[in-house]
Amino acid sequence: MPHLSCRDLSAFSAGLLLAMTLVLPAAVLYSRNTAEFTFRAAPLFASLALIVLLLCLLLYGCQRLIRRSSTFIAVNALLIGASFALWLRMPLHSYLLDRNDTLISSFDPNILSAVVLEALVMLLPLCLAWRFRQWVSQNAWRLAGVAICTQLVPLISPALSRPQAESRHFEYTVGEGQKFAFGSQANVIIVVVDCLGEQIFKETVDQYEELSELFKDFVCFDRMSSPIPSTQFAVPALLTGIEYPQKDDHELDDKHARYLKQAFSTDSSLFVALKKAGYRCEGYPYVLQTISYDPALLDNAVRLSSHSRSRQTLLDVWMATVTPFFLQPILGNTYFSVTDRFVTPGEYTMGHVFDSHDCGIYRRIQAEARIGEDQKVFKYIHLQGPHVPIATDENLEPTLETSRVRQLRGSMLILEVLLEKLQEFGLYDQSLLVITGDHSERYTPEVATLIKRPGAKGSTLSYNAVPCTITDINRTVRAELGLAPAGESLFSREPVASSGTRELPPPVLWSVKDWTYQHEPAPEKPYSGLQSNFAIRDGQLSIAKKEHMACNKAIVHFIFQSFADPQLCWSSPELLVDPTARSEYYRLVFPQAPDGIYQLFQRVKTPAEAMAPPSDEHGGYGMPVSDATETFCLPRYIWLKNGSFTLHRRHPILDRVNLTPGVLAEFGLMQPVPQVDYSNDCRLDGQGLRLYGDSWLGIYLPDHAAGMTLHLQSTIVATSQTVLTVKNGNDVIHKQNISNKKGNTHEIAFTVPPGPFPDGMLKLTIKVKPRFQNRAARRKVPIHLKTIALSSGASE
Repeated sequence: MPHLSCRDLSAFSAGLLLAMTLVLPAAVLYSRNTAEFTFRAAPLFASLALIVLLLCLLLYGCQRLIRRSSTFIAVNALLIGASFALWLRMPLHSYLLDRNDTLISSFDPNILSAVVLEALVMLLPLCLAWRFRQWVSQNAWRLAGVAICTQLVPLISPALSRPQAESRHFEYTVGEGQKFAFGSQANVIIVVVDCLGEQIFKETVDQYEELSELFKDFVCFDRMSSPIPSTQFAVPALLTGIEYPQKDDHELDDKHARYLKQAFSTDSSLFVALKKAGYRCEGYPYVLQTISYDPALLDNAVRLSSHSRSRQTLLDVWMATVTPFFLQPILGNTYFSVTDRFVTPGEYTMGHVFDSHDCGIYRRIQAEARIGEDQKVFKYIHLQGPHVPIATDENLEPTLETSRVRQLRGSMLILEVLLEKLQEFGLYDQSLLVITGDHSERYTPEVATLIKRPGAKGSTLSYNAVPCTITDINRTVRAELGLAPAGESLFSREPVASSGTRELPPPVLWSVKDWTYQHEPAPEKPYSGLQSNFAIRDGQLSIAKKEHMACNKAIVHFIFQSFADPQLCWSSPELLVDPTARSEYYRLVFPQAPDGIYQLFQRVKTPAEAMAPPSDEHGGYGMPVSDATETFCLPRYIWLKNGSFTLHRRHPILDRVNLTPGVLAEFGLMQPVPQVDYSNDCRLDGQGLRLYGDSWLGIYLPDHAAGMTLHLQSTIVATSQTVLTVKNGNDVIHKQNISNKKGNTHEIAFTVPPGPFPDGMLKLTIKVKPRFQNRAARRKVPIHLKTIALSSGASE
């Protein structure tokens, strides 16, 4: 019996350690990022504790089945070793490889060294556990106790230093049903345009002269400042008139939550003052921790009925954290879908770079603007504006070939519709309208604020350079409505003539020139598409430098290659850049090359010393780390002609070709497919042609193609059962159920409908939606098309 009792203790200890090692990262992730989730800690920790208990009992029960066997000691020791292996790989990813929650879909040669290093690190405790299995099994409870106590430190430390914030967003969210319903008598509307700095606003007005006419009844206060240029601090200050007292502490912790609660409840808060004046008060923030979700203040506050998306975000990051690199290519597509770790107040997950917040608002305001049932309405609405990602143009069309100014002009289409609708409803004259930034495009205090008072008329946009801060917006609104002394209004101050623009720190421009003819091999596939925005300026190609990379040092150079002859290739000098810095651009002057079609590559090398941990007192590193190199391709064809160049999404001199039986059209990055056309929001990359949301695909077909069968080979990543629908216009021509039980690759086959087709092109929309209605609110599912073929027979 004592022998069995000892083995029972070892079995329980090993099971508990492995369960804790798997589950604790989820608790640590939540405790370090409580502000990013919409649910409280108590139910999460209770669920995690239950999971630990069940896993522990399962592992314990399995070991009990063999407790009398000679294999028990080996199994027990290997469980202990596996726990230490998983535990060691997490700091390895975080501090050495910067891949603690990144999924990889294939064994890319650029990260092969990281995969091998991880495998070696994980094998070490397993080998030691096997070599000393007798001792490990006998001391399992001691090893488990030490390891569990150590793993609890990163969980307990944030909880002690940063108690969970008492925010109402854990219980409430915002309902958007009345977002574009206006008051029948009076409206006060504050629109915060993210990153609306003075400089970018004036640059946009100069470039698009019609804006001066659009805002002719407004006064622009172009010396407005945002004391803490961050959305979660600036918006509360302008809505309540109370600045966050601790200007050097920008943590979204319990102090910030108390600030929101107290500031929004004071008499100076617009939500309090206007509610007392009989207004319906609504708020539509862009991110959490921007306003108070107190239903006593916010008329569109609704109790959260589901935290599914926020939980899914936690699950995605947690599983990516605990999944070893060498398993991710096998499990990645099955268990994870592409997601952005960002939860908006309405519980929508922002995913693809082209999922523009403003595009959705633009569509909705055109369709939903109306006079509501309330006589007086106050609204705070937040637009993305020129905030990253920069992925739309002046028409709010998705594209990376754009700039901050063009994207801001696109956002102002929403303001155009807003003003037009108010005029159409006869509400414009009596409305008080505010359009303001929360910080500049450089995340500095210099913002622009436009205010139209009730009854104001003008011939063109006017400027007032009186010094002021965003808290003056609150006092001006209340004063103009008669809810505060008239002297508190900005319009009561002596106006100051505007001249010039406050200087911002100039953006860093990395000049790329002095190319050398390259004799070494050109980049080979696979490579990724460049995800930064780019534009032609003054005859040069300007590419925004990717921000928010974890390492603070990178070596960057560009490769200019002929599309027809890969041996015709030039390389730029290497640049040592800081990837964490903002507002930096590469300016490229292309080499003197013969006329033709070219492609551009960017190669980014992160030196080993930039990824390695600080050296110890002896000058050594804990583990060797090799350089990491990534290659990106500009997703445009560069047509060089007579010394100048143009950019093209498709091969500019390749004639369209009809898809015929026996021909396989394959999609890939910078791979011409003359048989198809597609919408601007589609993207060609290493996985194929990505269709998403309202994307459309056009296939050029011969006149006699009706009745033939189209075969589309696709990859669809969906964690639930879904239905795929193919439409030609409004006609549904194909439906099929999609399940990933047997993998993510699916063939879509359907009969070509009767023609004729406009311009000989069959235009299709392909959408994947959840099969069950209770899942209808979940995010859209992207489709990656690999190949398209046409066969002469009809589909079955």
